[in-house]
Amino acid sequence: MWDDAALSTEQYALFTRLCTAIGYLGRAESWCRITVVDAAPLVRDGLFNVDLASHQTGTGTGPLVRRLGANTDLRGAGLIGALSETTDTMRKRKAVEPRGTTWCTYRFPADYGRDQVAATVAAKHPVFAPRAVRFRLEEPSKGIGTLPSVTETLSVAEAFRRAVLSIQGGRSEGQNTSLFTGKTADGEPLTGENHAYYLPRDRDGDGRIDTVDVYLPRSFTHEEHRALTSLGRISARLIYGSTEDLIVTFLGDAPPGNAVVWRSITPFVLPRFEKMRGGEADRRIVDAPEDQIRRELAHRSLVATEIDVLRGPKARIALAGGRTMFAGNYRRVRQRDGRDGPPREAVTATLTFSEPIRGPLALGRYAQFGLGQFAPVDETT
Repeated sequence: MWDDAALSTEQYALFTRLCTAIGYLGRAESWCRITVVDAAPLVRDGLFNVDLASHQTGTGTGPLVRRLGANTDLRGAGLIGALSETTDTMRKRKAVEPRGTTWCTYRFPADYGRDQVAATVAAKHPVFAPRAVRFRLEEPSKGIGTLPSVTETLSVAEAFRRAVLSIQGGRSEGQNTSLFTGKTADGEPLTGENHAYYLPRDRDGDGRIDTVDVYLPRSFTHEEHRALTSLGRISARLIYGSTEDLIVTFLGDAPPGNAVVWRSITPFVLPRFEKMRGGEADRRIVDAPEDQIRRELAHRSLVATEIDVLRGPKARIALAGGRTMFAGNYRRVRQRDGRDGPPREAVTATLTFSEPIRGPLALGRYAQFGLGQFAPVDETT
């Protein structure tokens, strides 16, 4: 805090840009958000201001701490040079401290640390609102040198989920959260939209998966956010047998999509088998594809005014250049084992609603693994 600072409009704008450009302090995983305020925040809710640059001990009896800071004699280019000196440069001149620095001693208030336990507990409580985040998928630098086919959507999603669980399990002694597993502590599948959806996607229309969106339909914690966004690679062994890993890059929030009409970009796999009921006089189809799509939408409190389903040879997914992919070519059985039985029928559909709805939208069997994805048509802003 600078009590007597007076910045011009241009200086204030520059200072704001510099602060917002800082993404972390110290280690790269120490994420932060820095903003400029016009006045010191009020001391409330157990928070207090600490003068980090002062030698005054004040009247407190809390812990005494030393921290390295810039010397108060530095100004202008000298200050900028001291702050920007790298560790590598410092070591080359055989120094153990950056130029122009000094050790500052300060004392915390007597009650410092009293609420640390509460803060630790709070860190495990949901703090991020539901959202979808996007990752870029890149082929390895050597080996197969190609991205997986869109027909392996299910396998890519499985590999992505497995990698996330591995990271989070390693940080929490194997205790994965239900958000990523999709199961309760007793191993029972979660119902409703209470778990992550892993949604691989071909965005350039070449028939190869190049991004993975992860939709988090409920609020989540800092620990879950760190486990997810720190992912850097997934195994390709169970996708197409390669020993090379696929490179993953976190891109940030994924646009949700907003439209009246939504069209299949991966096959909708029927959750139930279609059945015939009744006698010869009143024979009828039960659990037709249209009925199952309506049921899936109802679980999300959505109602479509029109559902146009294509099945059999006509069930195709559009790619670039007028090319299409037969929905039946997509993998429809998980890699884990053979308990799922034969692949269920895959159809495509176009859904029309009375007003624009926000995505992402994935329905049907293995929707959490990228099947049954719909993309907006004539998106509304």
